[in-house]
Amino acid sequence: MKKQVNCKLSKAAEIGGFRLSPKHNDVSISALESDHEQAGPGSLTFVSGKYPASVYRCKASAILVIKELGCIIPENEGEVIPVSNPEEVFNRLLEACD
Repeated sequence: MKKQVNCKLSKAAEIGGFRLSPKHNDVSISALESDHEQAGPGSLTFVSGKYPASVYRCKASAILVIKELGCIIPENEGEVIPVSNPEEVFNRLLEACD
């Protein structure tokens, strides 16, 4: 599922209750994409559970990952954001972002 949005990653962080590194505050998010394999630049996506190998090729501007395992995924194109429940945070963003 893909939803077109227009917000800064810093606004998504406020809504989702997560922290960002300062260099990513002004990143523009144009889509919320539930399939990390389809997510591209400008998208925010998530992965829950164990990481499939494809997460390393993800081109999204930001990816929500499980907090306990967030340190094992290197940043590719965008911000890797560790949270307690990536799918829950993503769904909260879907409801709140226009």
